This record gives sequence, structure tokens and C-alpha cells, in this order.
Amino acid sequence: IVVGTPIVGRNVSELYNLIGMFVNSLPMRTKIDSNLTFKDFLDVVKTMCLNNYKYQDYPFDELVDKLKLQRDTSRSPLFDVMFIYQNNGNATVDFNGIKSEYFIPDTRISKFDLSLEIVPENDILNLSFEYATSLFNKQFIEELSKHYSNILNSCLDNLDIKISNICMLSEDEKNKILHNFNDTKVDYPKDKTIVELFEEQVQKTPNNIAVVFGTEKLTYKELNEKANSLANYLKNKGVVIDDVIGIFLDKSLESIIAILSILKCGATYLPIDINYPNTRIDFMLKDSKCKFILSSANLKDKLKKHHNVIFIDLSNDTLYTYSKNNLNITMSDDPCAYIMYTSGSTGNPKGVMVSNKNVVRLVKNTNFIEFKENERILQTGSIVFDACTFEIWGALLNGFELYIIKKQDLLDPVLLEKYLVDNKITILWLTAPLFNQLCESNPSMFKSVRVLLTGGDVLSPRHINSVKKACPNLTIINGYGPTENTTFSTCFTIDKFYDNSIPIGYPIANSTCYVVSPTLNLLPVGVPGELLVGGDRS
Repeated sequence: IVVGTPIVGRNVSELYNLIGMFVNSLPMRTKIDSNLTFKDFLDVVKTMCLNNYKYQDYPFDELVDKLKLQRDTSRSPLFDVMFIYQNNGNATVDFNGIKSEYFIPDTRISKFDLSLEIVPENDILNLSFEYATSLFNKQFIEELSKHYSNILNSCLDNLDIKISNICMLSEDEKNKILHNFNDTKVDYPKDKTIVELFEEQVQKTPNNIAVVFGTEKLTYKELNEKANSLANYLKNKGVVIDDVIGIFLDKSLESIIAILSILKCGATYLPIDINYPNTRIDFMLKDSKCKFILSSANLKDKLKKHHNVIFIDLSNDTLYTYSKNNLNITMSDDPCAYIMYTSGSTGNPKGVMVSNKNVVRLVKNTNFIEFKENERILQTGSIVFDACTFEIWGALLNGFELYIIKKQDLLDPVLLEKYLVDNKITILWLTAPLFNQLCESNPSMFKSVRVLLTGGDVLSPRHINSVKKACPNLTIINGYGPTENTTFSTCFTIDKFYDNSIPIGYPIANSTCYVVSPTLNLLPVGVPGELLVGGDRS
């Protein structure tokens, strides 16, 4: 960090009584080691300052020329921040009856982006900030001054405090961030599993349509019975609680039946993309200790080297002749629902275990979207993509209709618009890149939809604005969250046109969200840092 400071420039006695401007600007460069104590860091700064004072007579302009810095008349070439300590007092001069007094001109022009002037007065240090209003507003500077004071007080109370442990927040700010901003607690059926909630929904609406794929459809009762039959078959094959069962299926009714049947066994489903390379599939199966793989006959060739593959095509009558009654298996507290593999940061895929409770928290009594009666939710993503958690269970645990669209229809703007209109889709999710691609073709294609969620990447204001303009009745939600936090951590309803970045919003119901330093200290509102997200704390 380079900070400028003014040097009085009167190093020799001959200059003491001369009137004139001898002040020179001296750049101070400091490297902050967060592991040092404040006392040790103070010694580092002291040594740096004493070394730099040897060069206080070196002309600043000559230094800039020597460094061959690119000149910009709108800013200082070496530093943007000035630190001023007035230790000479306010001198007054009397010239044969002509008196002088201390005067600060009101230039209304900031000479640097930010300047801090400290003037000692008796036992008090008066701090004064000068700032460029094009960069900062009054509220920001007021908050900055409070945080600076908090840091000083924290260090004065404990000189041996580590730099990394210094907190600039006041108690009021801490409470605001920890409790007010993250006050997201909402009642939801956290003690019930996905299976229990789905079976309750079957009792409520047995004859309502549950899932649709092309011309095929299943009611809640039909879906439940097929899942029960397959679950009983799997149980007879030796599937027990906490087993991991792979699903190697393209979008289909079978994929939904497979997921439900595995959960009904008390097991965990492992979604596997049919286009994954063999090396990735082999790693996932070994790493997860997968017991069986559920697939379809048309994918048989891709699984030639794998044993324990069960083909669950709906045409396979044998699998669906077992008992259609609910299994009523007693499960452990908050069992794992699925394992979803991400790319991982170590070079190998990383399996994320997501519990039943996390899924229920996402789709029941949530606050980021207002569900209405007779919603029709489109499943756009593959089951290996965590957005499908919201799509599948947002529909089936709330009594809505789940529509599964073929990939070729999803990627074609004309076919997709027709599908949305013909099937009266009310809610859909799109990745930001796909959303942008579709917008380029036809921004009005979503006019029949009620709610569009998009995310997975930084949103493009240009594309969002074009759709908002073309579809004024459409609610667009920016959904942000890693797989580890079950699809969404924060959401933001885009309520206006944006020129720059679009916010990711606030933590959803029963979630937490904190902006922290690299050492996990809370940061003030408006200060950039790392995002720390969490789920239900109860």
C-alpha cells in the first residue's frame, strides 16, 4: 500500500525563518502482515518511516519522472490517499502591526481521492477527512471515520492484538449483521423427510398431475405407486438405509421414479450425467461406494464395464409388479438425500452430501418466491445440476405439476417459446449463459411465464433489461448459491433496470450470509470481502 504524506521541507536552520512553500510529498509504502501484532506492526511502520525520511528532500516530480509513470492529470501519479499529521501547531506572525491568522480556504476541490488530516489539540486528536465526491458520499466517509476510530480503540486496548483479529465494527453494526440482516428464521417442516412430505401430498391430491414428459404423464398416485413398486424391488435386491444408488438416466419419467424409489428405501441417490467421460463416472462410483446403478436399456452400451446395473424402463413390467404400498421405513435423523459431484478444487470431482432437511428448507415456506395455486414448474436442468433440486421438489412437495423438457426444445428459442405457451408454464429456471443466448434471439419469449429464475453466473444487465422491457409482467429473480448450500443461498427480485452489476440479494429463509475478511472477521456493509453462507442454524 502506498500512502502519501507531506514533509515540511525545512531541514536546515537557514530555512526556519523564511516565508515560502517548502513542503514536499513523500510516498510511504507499507506491506501489512496480518500475522503480526499491532505493536510489532507499529515498529515496522516506524522503521519504514525513519528510512523514508532520509529521502524527504528528493523532489517529488523528479521521482515521478525517474519511475516513468504514465501521467494522468485527474489523479496523483504515485498515490491516491494522503495522510497529514500537523505537528507544528497553528503559527501566527506579526509584521509591524500586520497580523496573521490561520485560515482554511473552501476550495471545494479534493486534491486526492481521500485525505486524512490529524491535528493534535491538548490531549485530543482532531481528525478531518477530505474526499472526492465523485467516488465517495458523506455517509460512506462517516462510516469510514467510525471504523477508523474503532480500529484505533481496539489497538489501544490491546497492543498485542494480531492485525488479523482487529475488528472495525461497533457492537451495533455487529448486531445488525449477525441478527437483523440474518434474521431469516421461518417455520417449515424440518422434522419431516422428502418422502413423508411427498406421500402427504399424494393423500391430498392423488389424481392431480404430478409429472409430464412429452405425451406421457403421471398423477401423484401413479407416480407414488410406481416409486413404491420399484423401491420394494430394490429392497429385495438388498438396498438398505444409507446405501448410495446411482442414477444414469436422461430426462424422463423414469428419472423421477428412480429418485423417489431410492429415497423411499432410505438410501441416497447419486445423479450421473450420461455424457460424463468414463474416468469421471468410475471415480464417482468408487468414491461414493455406489451399490447399484439405475439406468435405461438404450444406455446399456455405455455401462458395459459396470456391474450391478438395473434397467428401469417403464416398459419393464417386472419392476412395477411389486407392492404399491408405502414402505414406511424408519430413517435416521435428517438422512442424506443425494450426493452431487462438483468439479472440485483439487483436480478430482468433489461429492457434496445434501440432507433431506436442506431440500425441505429450500422449497417449503420459503421467502424468495411466492408460490401460487396450480403452478407449473419446468425442469430445464439435468439431475446432476443442483437447480433441479428446486425444480423437482418445489413442484412435488407443493402439489404442483413438474414438466420435463427435452434438451433440443430447451435450446431452440422458437420451440421453447411454443413449449412455454402450450404447457402454460408459470415458473422456470435458466442458467445465465443460456438466458443470454435465448434473449439474443427473442427477449419477449417469456411473456407467458409468471416467474423466471436465473443465475449460476454473473447476470448481464443488458439482457435482463431487454427481457424486462419486453415482458413487463414477468418477475425475474437472481438466484445465487453453491451446490454445498442447496441451490440458493441468496435471491434478489430484479425490480428495476440496472446499468452495472445486479445484486444477488439477501439470504433466503432459514439461511445466513456474511461478508468476511480472509481471516473470517466480519466486514462492514459496503466493504468487499469473501462471502460466507450457511443454512438453518436451529
